[in-house]
Amino acid sequence: MAKHIKWKYKHHVWDLKDHLTLTEDRVRNREVLSNFLGVPIKNAKQVRALLNRYEDYRNKGYVS
Repeated sequence: MAKHIKWKYKHHVWDLKDHLTLTEDRVRNREVLSNFLGVPIKNAKQVRALLNRYEDYRNKGYVS
């Protein structure tokens, strides 16, 4: 069985994505968004709702 580090390195070098890397990316992005907005975000459904609300505000001209 291949070690996780070798697998991750191979996917990083060849710019491939696997389930583990995508999950780590989602968690990291969720933490960044949570820190920026100051709102605790627990799952992807909340992220989509926040981004949709932000897009609506931007389209209405409330956010520059």
